Amino acid sequence: MPLSARRPEGPQSITHSKLVTEIVHDFPHVSERHVVKAAAVIESLLAKTLIGGDRVEVRGFGSFGVKMRRARKGRNPATNEEIDLKRRCTVYFKAGKDLRACVDASRSAGE
Repeated sequence: MPLSARRPEGPQSITHSKLVTEIVHDFPHVSERHVVKAAAVIESLLAKTLIGGDRVEVRGFGSFGVKMRRARKGRNPATNEEIDLKRRCTVYFKAGKDLRACVDASRSAGE
């Protein structure tokens, strides 16, 4: 049964442990220990690739990348004092065509 069919209504977030539980449920012949190890390998590979400045693309799902944010002036909201913000890297995710279509279809069906 797909994950979407088992989910309760309302906003949810999926955690690492929930993801592992769902995979173990869908693939009972694979041990939880192996699923946890596989997830750790995937997370490590994603991080190493992004640290190296490369993109990670999963066709249909989306892509992860790193953007360099320029240095700029900001404001402390508590004091309204102007502060200098340093240049920094940030990770972004861009949803793929299939994921966008799936999410859009599920949102449209709920209206």
